[in-house]
Amino acid sequence: MFHKVVKSAQLISLPDIYLKLKELSETALLHLASLLVQADLEDAAFGAGAFLVDPAAWRLTGLTEEHCLNARQTASEQFAEVAESISI
Repeated sequence: MFHKVVKSAQLISLPDIYLKLKELSETALLHLASLLVQADLEDAAFGAGAFLVDPAAWRLTGLTEEHCLNARQTASEQFAEVAESISI
């Protein structure tokens, strides 16, 4: 998909190219987030098997598997803190 944008760059303006790349980056980020949550819900390995990440998503976002797993851990810890404070 990225190659199509680059090949057609001569036909569209720079602001349009920027918007398209931003859209692709957002889509890639949603792809990563979706797989991360699905893998967590199914107690499966993120980035492997059914939850294998499209390599383009890594390139477009600049994230790594480690970044995603750290974010999941932080979110889990914050959720636990909030849940504990509510139950008191």
